[in-house]
Amino acid sequence: MHPFHGRAGTLRSLNRARVGALPVGLDEPDALGKTGFQLATGWSLAQDLQSAAEALDLDPATPDWPRALDRILTAPHTLPAHHQRAESIARRFGRRLGCLLLALKLGAPETRAARPEWHDEHWAFWAGLHRVVIGGGLLSGRLGELALPAAQAVLDAHGAADLRLTRSPFGAHLALVGLARCGPAPTTDRYVFDFGQTSIKRGIARYSDGRLAWLELLPTLASVCPPLADIPLTQNDAARQWARMLAIVKDCVRTFETGGPVELGLCLACYLFDGHPAPDDVGCYGRLSLLAPNLRDWMCAQLQDTLGRGVRLHLLHDGGAAALSDEGGRDSLVLTIGTALGSGFSDVSDGLTELARGFTLISPRPL
Repeated sequence: MHPFHGRAGTLRSLNRARVGALPVGLDEPDALGKTGFQLATGWSLAQDLQSAAEALDLDPATPDWPRALDRILTAPHTLPAHHQRAESIARRFGRRLGCLLLALKLGAPETRAARPEWHDEHWAFWAGLHRVVIGGGLLSGRLGELALPAAQAVLDAHGAADLRLTRSPFGAHLALVGLARCGPAPTTDRYVFDFGQTSIKRGIARYSDGRLAWLELLPTLASVCPPLADIPLTQNDAARQWARMLAIVKDCVRTFETGGPVELGLCLACYLFDGHPAPDDVGCYGRLSLLAPNLRDWMCAQLQDTLGRGVRLHLLHDGGAAALSDEGGRDSLVLTIGTALGSGFSDVSDGLTELARGFTLISPRPL
């Protein structure tokens, strides 16, 4: 059994993992003592960009710092000084990601002490890790082109050259691909939704002869989540959030519906055990646990009542959905980098629908 599967699932969180030590000769003092959330997430990148806002002529009130950085990196008329500063920020982000992965791979005593929940089998997994597939929206553009080589260079130069980093070909949509692949292939279309902290991604998976044939992406929507630091934990707030989620699913199904039972794949940015958030998850989607003793069963009943027909619901953690987009083995990790870090394991033992090698990913169309 994989050491991070089952009830140990919350232990996989790299947001909580901390860099306790780095090899001699690796001069990255800002990484020491920091968590994955502080080092290599959309939140940490926003802190860097806010500090450099004046030097980059960025509006301090900009709503999406990572996209602002990508615009500076790709705009044809960017001032050379701005371009150089933006590239430096992107590479620094990559080096910090490399430091996090290196520390976990090497497993020095100081790093182990900073993650006491992990036991020998967890550190053995990291020591034997040979491949990390990186996806999510944050590194899908020019930022990723600069950051990933910088992260790989850290690994190569400090004793972890056997750990190879690669970007997922599915970019920001790898969780939707995983949702399209989970369980047996249906005989009808499956509507797939990735409910994240900063956005909601949607698609329609279409099948032919028991295989995924097309995944049609739909326009991304704004998240139903408040800022990370402002998530009230009341049942009324959770109910209002679910009402918005339910409306999004209903509108999508009724726009494209073909009649009959509905196939749905949903993933949430929270850990799930037997279809219910982990007890210690107090985030945006974790608070949905306040609505019922088993969230998956309750959501399915709610969806059936709203849509007026039978519903087959696949509910997954976003990291688990992302892992199903990849066909690696036990020495692989799928890492999604967005507002926070999500992780899943490429151990294809969960009823994975075989991926049709030539399946087509169709870009969003306007509704």
